[in-house]
Amino acid sequence: MLALALCALAFQGTLRAQQQPVWEMEALNDHGWAEFDFQTDLGHGTNGVLVRYGTAFLTADQVSVNHRSGEVTADGQVRIQSEQQLWVGEHIRYNFKTHQMEAEQFRTGKAPVFSEGQGLHGDLTNGVYIATNGVITTDDVAKPAIKVRAKYLKIIPGDKVEAHHATLYVEGVPVFYFPYYSRNLGDRSNHFNFVPGYRGSFGPF
Repeated sequence: MLALALCALAFQGTLRAQQQPVWEMEALNDHGWAEFDFQTDLGHGTNGVLVRYGTAFLTADQVSVNHRSGEVTADGQVRIQSEQQLWVGEHIRYNFKTHQMEAEQFRTGKAPVFSEGQGLHGDLTNGVYIATNGVITTDDVAKPAIKVRAKYLKIIPGDKVEAHHATLYVEGVPVFYFPYYSRNLGDRSNHFNFVPGYRGSFGPF
């Protein structure tokens, strides 16, 4: 009976180990290097590094990784791919386990909708990302011809992007103001969504 119990415990431990995503860290070129300290659970890399945890991965010029907490601090040409959502920036703190993210400036996209902004923060309570001074566009170019510029952005990966106090620009010319604008990131992402309203200062909109 004792032998059976020990075998069962060993089997359960093996299952838990199999369910845990695997960490990978490696240099992207001959000039880069990456190392990991098993005593501290800390990893470091520079000159081009790839960090992978499960199906999500990050590449950057320099990284510091805490395998225990899941947090990565990355600098220089940072790219994060998670659940088909791509995030790009120059300095990003990202937690592979909780998906919390912080970035001073960022770009993100899942075709056909792309956005960028400042002051990105992840909200763990409801799984959304908040940013300020953002832009939403369907043009996958550095200078989009048609874009919506907003003071406040809420990004729900795989679901939608919400913009508050937004203005539609066409070739740099403001043509329409949206107190609220929402863009679906799912199957109906090519559709525009408008929310009507009324204000005493300028009537219906």
